[in-house]
Amino acid sequence: MRSLSLLLIALSLPVWAVESTVPSGTPETHAEGPAAPMVDHAELTAEQVLEQLPKSSAIQLQTGKLWWDDGHGARIGIALVACGQGNPSLDTAIGDLPIDRKLLADGRTDVISRLPALIATAKAAGLKADGFTVREGILTGIHLRSEPQIVIPEGVLTKTDTPAVKRVAERETLGTAVQGAVAALADTKLDDLGRKCVEDVLKRLDSEDGKQAVDEVAPSFARRLVRFGYLDQFFGDHGKAVALIAAINASNVFKPVMRFAGKTAAGKPLLLAEVKNAFDLGGWILVTPERSSYTRMLPEPLYHWSMQPMNLVVDLPAGADPTTFPDAGVVPTGARLFRNGQQVAGWTKASGFTADKALWRDAVPDDRRKQGVDKNATTNFMPPHIVIAGFDGDLAGIATTGGWLAAPAGTPTDSDRFLREAAAQLPDAAHLDLIGEYILSYTYDSPDSRFPLLIGNKQIKGDIHQTAAQTLSTATGGVVHGDCDDLAELYQTIAEKQGRTAIVLALPSHAANSWAEKQDDGKWHVFVLQTGPALEFVDAELPKALELAYKSFGASETFDPNGLGLLLRFSGENTRSSWRLSWRIFAEPDYAKTMIEVQKDWHFQTYQRGIKTMQDLLARGDTDTANYRELSGLYGFTGQYAEAADFHAKAVALTKEPESRFFMQIELLGHLFDAGSTDPARIEQAKALAKDLLEVQFPQVKAKLGPAAWSAG
Repeated sequence: MRSLSLLLIALSLPVWAVESTVPSGTPETHAEGPAAPMVDHAELTAEQVLEQLPKSSAIQLQTGKLWWDDGHGARIGIALVACGQGNPSLDTAIGDLPIDRKLLADGRTDVISRLPALIATAKAAGLKADGFTVREGILTGIHLRSEPQIVIPEGVLTKTDTPAVKRVAERETLGTAVQGAVAALADTKLDDLGRKCVEDVLKRLDSEDGKQAVDEVAPSFARRLVRFGYLDQFFGDHGKAVALIAAINASNVFKPVMRFAGKTAAGKPLLLAEVKNAFDLGGWILVTPERSSYTRMLPEPLYHWSMQPMNLVVDLPAGADPTTFPDAGVVPTGARLFRNGQQVAGWTKASGFTADKALWRDAVPDDRRKQGVDKNATTNFMPPHIVIAGFDGDLAGIATTGGWLAAPAGTPTDSDRFLREAAAQLPDAAHLDLIGEYILSYTYDSPDSRFPLLIGNKQIKGDIHQTAAQTLSTATGGVVHGDCDDLAELYQTIAEKQGRTAIVLALPSHAANSWAEKQDDGKWHVFVLQTGPALEFVDAELPKALELAYKSFGASETFDPNGLGLLLRFSGENTRSSWRLSWRIFAEPDYAKTMIEVQKDWHFQTYQRGIKTMQDLLARGDTDTANYRELSGLYGFTGQYAEAADFHAKAVALTKEPESRFFMQIELLGHLFDAGSTDPARIEQAKALAKDLLEVQFPQVKAKLGPAAWSAG
């Protein structure tokens, strides 16, 4: 039954088609659906037949005859035979030809102009209407179908015997090759931890996807890594590695398991086939002299957990091989998405992207009240798009309303191209999120600095913050890899190219990219892009919107709008370092540049330059709490303790929020005690402040602090 239902998807998705619940990559429906009711083929009057037909202005009764008319000069007669609620028949040169009732009900008059060529092809082949039905398939388009034959404009396809293809031997060969490569790890320069990391990837090669967490290497991704040379850095041309690559390539060949073949009138071959590799991944291909297309299930996003299965159809240039796509230099000419036989979205290289928004949101909900959608998901979460991938998951690119974004190729020149095109085509947080959903595969950093491209795992990992260029250089089969800080910097780089002031947030055991916009509703919208769903937080006041964002990653964390945690990189250092700056950096680009320059002075220990910058800022009248606080810190670090205490006291005096004021006074204690080394009066001031904090202020703010109260020390 499985092969028949697969054929139904490839050829014709009738109105009763049931959606697939099988893993992505296997286009399958549950069942054929109910059989059409038996009909009496006794000839009736036109009026009697009209009563049994779907209501349509395109069906016309003229002088005792029924016509299906497209309104543009083309029409075809409707046979005067009973159909009940089943399929009506058309009066054609090959006899009374049944047509899928849904085509008439949906007003698909475009079919009328396509039928003459199909009927002429059938007639030339000596075929009669008996056993055929006019149907529409997501891959074949309008065609005539019987159990053993399919008529398409190019010719007649006949079901042929397909030799039983058993891939067990290929899997066994791969398993043996994996064992050989694991044993050969001893011949590499990897240390014990490095060998364990590579072994973890190798032992996944002979498995199937579906049982891994988001932060684990999926078997299909492990095979992609090896196919694109991941092992070269460890093994070189070691014989065991060469054998492993050969075994993977053999198991990844897509071979027919069902086929329909034929020839055009000129004798050129036609092929419609279901193809699979040794891991049961695959779909259907259609190859004719004029077209080359394939269908598979739409790849699943990483962080949208209620997206419904949809069928992807991709059109390639004539002559391209669908089983090896994506190939270098082959750009798809078009793509379509279908759900329950209805086209949800479409894209062509010539005409761009279109989508039915209602059908899209039925399949890809963005309602925050629905299961699988984060309560803080960004507006228009998972916007209409088509991600185009080959049968083995290699990514070709993503089509959106912004255009066609080809997947990264991993070269320096292409990295520049990708960043430029992503900035132009993905205009908002919801669209940028598609990069994290499809283009980046989550992996842990290398534990061995000698091999920065080594992939770690949950148990064995290092911490390397890749630049955007470094992350894009990891592309294998269109998919890059990295962890949260790598994706955050990639997002930041693209957002900055769009003119945004993008910040990498320092969050509990996490990093994310963020920016803020004051929109037409008069409110501040803070967007967070991460290895997770794209998020949006809204409030009339920017500090409050930022608080919502930060606390969504840890309600117990202390939030100080004048000391937001962020991660900065100044001169290509291996990891970003943690800093704290005012909420104003999200609203004022020039202020952000100035304050980040001061953090650079901290980093390079040019403290006097930073002090001078802050003094000038205050002298110009920018007496913000955060500015006094920053200057206080610089004074304290350079041993100017009295100045540090004085400027921190000014910062406290300007702080209105009771919770922030409380924590800032705890910081002031340290400055007072330091200043007390030369001024005993400061010690007494510190003692008095400590008593007030413990006995008066802490009881007042404890309830508001909630879980963060423990951090008061």
